[in-house]
Amino acid sequence: FPVTIKTVITINISGDVNRTSGIFTPSTSTVNYNGTIQSTSISDYYNLVFSGSGNKTITGATTVSNLLTTKGSAIFNAPIEITVSGDISIEETSTINIGPSSFSVQNISIGNGGVCSLIFNNASSTITVNGNFNLNANAVFDNSINQNISLVGNMNLLGNAIVGDATYGFTGTNQTINTNSIVSFHTLAVSGTLDNTGQIEIRNTISGSGTFVNKNELYVNTNNTLSITNLAAIVTGK
Repeated sequence: FPVTIKTVITINISGDVNRTSGIFTPSTSTVNYNGTIQSTSISDYYNLVFSGSGNKTITGATTVSNLLTTKGSAIFNAPIEITVSGDISIEETSTINIGPSSFSVQNISIGNGGVCSLIFNNASSTITVNGNFNLNANAVFDNSINQNISLVGNMNLLGNAIVGDATYGFTGTNQTINTNSIVSFHTLAVSGTLDNTGQIEIRNTISGSGTFVNKNELYVNTNNTLSITNLAAIVTGK
């Protein structure tokens, strides 16, 4: 039978959810899985939270129309496609493992002082971040699987960034990359204006129709040939 949530409430669930039939309409509610090891087959959420501890796993394609948040020491596993339209926030010492997914999210925030992690486990189509990508101190971003990412806002990599051989596309205006140590990119594609205010290495290609402005430290791997294609300008400060 259908279940419709018509008020702004939080539903706390400590066990598994196995939906074999019926419709769950979340409205603007929050569903919080706050137990230990949990699995769920609900496909639609407004706000989705994984807290507590242990592995939390979705068993079917899942859509989050607003916020996806992990807290505590929870490990959220998405081996099946997940779509998030709002923000992704990884807090405390929690982890998100994302499998084959392609979605357009607003902002991604990894870490608020603890050792949090965002790990891509299966590269698929490009993931778009319409706002900012923030990797905070002590946190981990692992893209060794080479998931291509397109960004409209800024990219702040202040934790442990494993960016892999993916293409990072910068499509906004007045964007910045900021790091507190050397981050080695394989390919950057710039169609707007991108300022490097951190320390980055480009190992293979920088391309696009935009402008790249180096305001801090830019390194070129001398073991490779750097390809520069169609950029309007490259301005280097150091």
